[in-house]
Amino acid sequence: MLDQWIGANRCLYNIALEQRSYRRFDGSYATRLSQDKELSRLKKEFPWFGDCPSQTLQQTLKNLDTAFSRFFKKQGGFPAFKKKSRPFGIKFPAPSSIKLHDHPHKRKGIVDIPKMKGLRFWKSRQLEGTLKSATVSRAAYGEYYISFLCEIEVDEPINKMPAVGIDRGIAHTIALSSGEFFDLPVDKIKYHEEKIAFLQRQLTKKTKFSNNWKKLKNKISRRHSKTACIRRDFLWKSARTIAKSHGYIVLEDLKTKNMSKSASGTLESPGKMVAQKSGLNKAILRQGWHMFSVMLNQKAEEFGGYVDKVNPRNTSRECASCGYTHVDNRQSQDRFECQKCSHQENADINAAKVILARGLRVSAFEPLSA
Repeated sequence: MLDQWIGANRCLYNIALEQRSYRRFDGSYATRLSQDKELSRLKKEFPWFGDCPSQTLQQTLKNLDTAFSRFFKKQGGFPAFKKKSRPFGIKFPAPSSIKLHDHPHKRKGIVDIPKMKGLRFWKSRQLEGTLKSATVSRAAYGEYYISFLCEIEVDEPINKMPAVGIDRGIAHTIALSSGEFFDLPVDKIKYHEEKIAFLQRQLTKKTKFSNNWKKLKNKISRRHSKTACIRRDFLWKSARTIAKSHGYIVLEDLKTKNMSKSASGTLESPGKMVAQKSGLNKAILRQGWHMFSVMLNQKAEEFGGYVDKVNPRNTSRECASCGYTHVDNRQSQDRFECQKCSHQENADINAAKVILARGLRVSAFEPLSA
């Protein structure tokens, strides 16, 4: 039943998007108001739309309207059609239609949603505050998730903890100016990547869209999901730990998208060392540098801290002790030795200290003594 509801809402989204993408015969465009009025007529023509809770269909049209509003405000791209192979969810915006019940098992819960009662789920955390809405989504590999939006009143936090600089790298995912390291469990991710490569080779031998092809496709999707969960779990925990214990955090203003561009070039001017650059790109994207930056901003705001960004130019070549910058200062991946003052330190820690010093020079933050 959930599959039918999600499929119907995805179909409605695509129909509404197609309608709003072109002019009508009278020269006008469809609007959310006109599409809301046409929804009842659509249900009569296609009865399977009527099998869905009406509030989910109305919310789908509202989501599309929000996507267009963001596009016209230049806050996002043009709305895209939703594919069956991609995750999609339906939202129940009326809290009065959602009823939660206790389950004998602490980690489980029971929820009643329109047209479906007694839906059991696993709790990732206890619900707090006032329930506002619920969203049921289906992952690409066949699992279902329900997320509850709750309103919680919190006091404005104030964080007076010390400042810290952060260097993001490949050998060490996160290096702090205080000397700490946070390393992504790369071995676990590489294990799943090897399995994915093996399964993809098997997939090429199957007839496309056959039952065996679909089963193998689901296995690949699950592996991709596991790698994403490992990375996301590590980054969230690291961001929370850092934001909770530091009031002012300084990062390099890295353009990850530009750094991970392909070096293949064009037919007229082919690139050099394409295979090596491809491996570097994969290592950069595996670490999730941009994702960490977004998560850290969110956690710093939650704990009352502030995140600043500085110019990344020569942070790995500048000495944190005397400020001398030279290409020979960086002896190797993890060894830094200043050619002027002979200061020696781990290269990532030295870079983190340089990043912190740059941030403190342009901010009014006063670091506390450790």
